[in-house]
Amino acid sequence: MIAAITSAATAIVEGSIFFLTYSGHGGQVPDITGDEVDLQDETWCLFDGELLDDELRVLWSKFAPGVRILVLSDSCHSGTVIKAPVA
Repeated sequence: MIAAITSAATAIVEGSIFFLTYSGHGGQVPDITGDEVDLQDETWCLFDGELLDDELRVLWSKFAPGVRILVLSDSCHSGTVIKAPVA
C-alpha cells in the first residue's frame, strides 16, 4: 500500500485527482506521537499489518501541490483515519 501510494504521488501532476478506496477493517492503537485528543491512532488493517493515520499523513505530503486527494474509507474509525498533510 505504501509503495503504491508513493508511486502514484510521483506520477500524478498538479490539477489531477488521486482517488483511493479502502474497504476493510479499521482499528485503533495507542498514540505515540501525542497528536491525538483521544490518545489513539486510527489504522487500516491490511493483510500484512496496520497502516497508521500518521503514516498516511506522511504519504499525502508526497503529492505535488495542487493534486486533490479523495479517499473513500469503509472501515471502523474511518471518520478520523485521514488527516490533512502538514503545510
